[in-house]
Amino acid sequence: MTGAVAAPGRRTGARQPVSRFGRPLIQTLGFLRKEIVEVARQPRLLIVLVLAPFLVLALFAVGYDQQQVVLNTRFVGPPGSVYEASLDEATSSLGRYLTSAGYGSDREAALDELRAGRVDLVVVFPDDPAGTVLGNEQAVVEVLHDKLDPIQQTAVEVAAQVAVAELNATVLERLVGETQTRLATAAQRGGDLADTGWSDDVATALVGGGEGDPADEARVRDALETARAEGRTVLELEPGVVVRPFRSDASSVLPEPVTITDFFAPAAVALLVQHLVLTLIAMSLVADRSIGLFEVFQVGPIGAGRIIVGKYLAHVLVGATVTAALLAGVVAGLGVPAAGAWWWLVAGMFGLVSASIGLGIVVAMASRSAIQAVQYAMLVLLGGLFFGGFLLELDAFRYPVKALSWLLPVTYGVRLLRDVMLRGAAPRMTDLAGLASLTVLYGLAGWVLLARRLRVS
Repeated sequence: MTGAVAAPGRRTGARQPVSRFGRPLIQTLGFLRKEIVEVARQPRLLIVLVLAPFLVLALFAVGYDQQQVVLNTRFVGPPGSVYEASLDEATSSLGRYLTSAGYGSDREAALDELRAGRVDLVVVFPDDPAGTVLGNEQAVVEVLHDKLDPIQQTAVEVAAQVAVAELNATVLERLVGETQTRLATAAQRGGDLADTGWSDDVATALVGGGEGDPADEARVRDALETARAEGRTVLELEPGVVVRPFRSDASSVLPEPVTITDFFAPAAVALLVQHLVLTLIAMSLVADRSIGLFEVFQVGPIGAGRIIVGKYLAHVLVGATVTAALLAGVVAGLGVPAAGAWWWLVAGMFGLVSASIGLGIVVAMASRSAIQAVQYAMLVLLGGLFFGGFLLELDAFRYPVKALSWLLPVTYGVRLLRDVMLRGAAPRMTDLAGLASLTVLYGLAGWVLLARRLRVS
């Protein structure tokens, strides 16, 4: 019998032992393979992590509308004045900054429109600019607004300065034109007033060398005396007043000045409350499912309604505690004003917490794991940051992208907090109704999804 005989103690085809130098490499590569496979098995997680943020940025770029920042302006001034006559010309040259909502003489009515949000600016022209300028002072053009956003406040100031510069240029152009016309008329009549020394001989010469009517001579003498007095007044004016007879004075009608901290603090509170409550309720439901409590609920049986009510009450208490701590921190610690009534803050924050709980239940039902729930919550946070009014007001977006804002509870919470705390006004009914609608919408959607998950097949 021929053939090789296997050595004792060794099996044919057995795996060779790994050297002590190769074992760490193999173990490391094993973990590498495991992690890559785990990620590849979760395509939804990849989409949320990679594609969703880019989608949010793309929607932000598409939805932003530069034309929406043009300010709708109500003009106020004396009736029948030159302001009203030249309004169309002025607004056409400033179309990049503002549009005209009309001209009127009632300042208080215009301010009521401003406070009601029907106009963005109120421009009040001075009653007697000529008298003011001849008094060696610049005539003030008031620009009144109620903007909270520091960026929009700066835009208002820039627009006011540009508008007044255009007004000064128009006044100077007309003044020079009228002066040239008068000088041309005087030259045609043969009277060079500058060479005569403004003497009485000028009056005599203009009425025919003393052979004319004495009454005409007196009228001419009075006119020359008036011109001499006005010329002396003009010579005494400050050059800056002559060149720039108007100046702008932009001011806010808000009860207190709003700083950058004041503007962003209420938005940060609303965004944190939504994110915290949404994440907690989503993680709670995902944890219940992962440890097998859903099967216990099915056996119980415990309906979806009782589960949602129990979790809702618990997270309302948590959200109320966090909200109270955050508001106390920004008011006492950062000095953010709280000009409005406290009960509106309570009502608004209750609506924000309630709607966020419902949205969190929907997020939990759409998630297959705790990691996905966290990523979905972060995506909602990112959406609130871009579309919820934190960075830019909603007027800066166009539809249909703007519709995303109305699906986020933080959108209504941000506007409500800013209105109550900074404006000292009652919240808009649209914001209260929006929070109530989202509470019902997301609550019903969460109940339906949870009931389907607990249904015994």
